[in-house]
Amino acid sequence: MNKEFLKEILSIPTYSGQEQLVIKYLTNYAIENNVECTIDRFGNVYLYKGEMKEGEFRPCVVAHTDTVHVYHDELVSSNKRLVIKQEIDEIKDGEGYYEVTSLRAYDPINGEQTGIGGDDKAGIFIALQLFEKHEKIMAAFFVSEEVGCIGSRAADKENFKNVGWFIQFDAPTDNWVSKSCNGVELFDDNFQDNIMDILTKHGQTKISHDPYTDVFALRPKTGINCINIFAGYERLHTKSEYVVIENVQKSIDLAKDLIDHLGHSEYKYEGNDIY
Repeated sequence: MNKEFLKEILSIPTYSGQEQLVIKYLTNYAIENNVECTIDRFGNVYLYKGEMKEGEFRPCVVAHTDTVHVYHDELVSSNKRLVIKQEIDEIKDGEGYYEVTSLRAYDPINGEQTGIGGDDKAGIFIALQLFEKHEKIMAAFFVSEEVGCIGSRAADKENFKNVGWFIQFDAPTDNWVSKSCNGVELFDDNFQDNIMDILTKHGQTKISHDPYTDVFALRPKTGINCINIFAGYERLHTKSEYVVIENVQKSIDLAKDLIDHLGHSEYKYEGNDIY
């Protein structure tokens, strides 16, 4: 895992409706890496990679470009970066304490700890790392998720005509899989049966029903299976939010196994529209 790349992304200030620095970063990334990139009129960014043969479909990795940290407005307007510091934390589990490597953010103006925005900049990093690892893949980065999935609701489904399934990275900790969001089922029983061994291999025991994230809009829009998994952030939506590097890596490892297993097939949703 490229830790400096993660720190770079986490240092970019962004919040709902003021996401221009992240959008610019993503488009520059595409230019620098010679990646096909489109931006729709809402500001959603789409990256495409690989030539698709007839009958092949891309997996699509998903994250959103905003955070809840509206007090970063001065940083956005002045194009200042958050100061990212690496620290060691002790976390308690059933067997005692263990150490993890955490990233926290500090305001460059007053030096105080501020929200790092791992929700969902850690998700952006994970999506880009997976995009780099796979030859035939798509990435979608949606604006203004935190205020009602504005970008994903507005997105034209034609952008996803060669997508076989979606995976979003927008949940905390290292053990979180969203079965439904906002009452919309994300994946059907057949899809769950198909991936259950991989989820179990990676220690995923929390399959939950959650408020919302972008895939809740994409699943009925496209009619294909979606999943949302953890991105390794903690204390979301607070000024003390931080990102655990080891848990970001766990998300990448899980997603890589899912992508390798599911391949370039299409996984149409065959469940109930409402959970």
